[in-house]
Amino acid sequence: MKNYRKLLAGSLALFLAVGITGCSNTSGGGTGVANEDGLVVLNVASTGQPVSFDPADANLVVNEYTEYDCYDTLLDFNQDGTDVVPALAESWEQVDDLTYTYKIREGVKFSDGSDLTMDDVLYSLNRVREDAYGMSYLFEHVDSFEVDEKTRTLTVHLTQPDSTWKYVPATTPCQILKKSVVEAEGDAYGTNEGSVVGTGPYKFVSWAADSQIVLEKNEYWWGGADNLAIDKINFYVMKDASTIALAVKSGTIDFAPGITNDVLPTYESLSNYNIIHDFETSTVFVALNTQVAPFDDVNARKALAYCIDSSLVQQSIGGGYSAKLDVTCLSDNMYYMDPDKWHTAVGEIEDYTVQDYDKAKEYLAKSKYPDGFEFDFYTLSANVPEAELI
Repeated sequence: MKNYRKLLAGSLALFLAVGITGCSNTSGGGTGVANEDGLVVLNVASTGQPVSFDPADANLVVNEYTEYDCYDTLLDFNQDGTDVVPALAESWEQVDDLTYTYKIREGVKFSDGSDLTMDDVLYSLNRVREDAYGMSYLFEHVDSFEVDEKTRTLTVHLTQPDSTWKYVPATTPCQILKKSVVEAEGDAYGTNEGSVVGTGPYKFVSWAADSQIVLEKNEYWWGGADNLAIDKINFYVMKDASTIALAVKSGTIDFAPGITNDVLPTYESLSNYNIIHDFETSTVFVALNTQVAPFDDVNARKALAYCIDSSLVQQSIGGGYSAKLDVTCLSDNMYYMDPDKWHTAVGEIEDYTVQDYDKAKEYLAKSKYPDGFEFDFYTLSANVPEAELI
């Protein structure tokens, strides 16, 4: 976490509320209509695929549509995301500032029919601490985990009080795997050449790379397979957004998440699909090397920030489906803990998101480089349009 903070301290960031759009079929398989085999099938399409089904690699949005259904976490988030509810842990307690206990359900089975043991729970959590998970930083304040086989109790010991720990058991690092399978397969685990064994509502069936992933109901799921409305999920990888749009139009795709702005008009013209809009926070930033000139000077950094018209960059990224946020990287829907305090704090932060050449001149004059400066600007190919605008 410290590395991220250091990077952001030397960054110019543009925060947007970008419309995350998906469409769902109102006339076919995705609505609960059985096919000729009597199965309710959901056909999903996306331009990407997971790196693997190993939670260690779960740092892509596309994992939300595939891997997450194969595993359970200790807890889960409630519908509006503001609190946690039971999952593999049927109950939990904060004993004191440094100690939490979780009672793991009896009778939970993996998708291969074997029993979930407390050793599997301990192994999965310690693996996060010992290996370089993308989200291992969430365990930064964990001192140790211990389990009691007899009472099926997991105890978490922290090194210091952590107000965020309450929510961590509902996140990706707390997905529970089968120890023996992961150890036996090593790096192959979770790939299209290995196995995927979890306790989630759906089980992994097959994966043809860059083509199709198939999931089916997990008949051993502790929540009851009969409670699942969908029997089978076909996840199709289609590299081109226009190809997905055509498949949606033809009715062969029931759900297409993450619709891009350039093809959205195609979807808006369809009568047999619902378009679902939601918002996510997207961060586009210019990282400045604060260890060397000219950006070793805070006033030089401020001068540059005030030169950028972030509204143009916003339009380039999100078009009419985005809204520029405040100076923080959080949208208002993240202010649920105390909205008034959040808005007060945000209002006190200097706002670099509005182009202001007078301010730029003011800070340049205060800097070590009052006559101006030049610097090399590198960008990824995907961000060339935004880089040219800047």
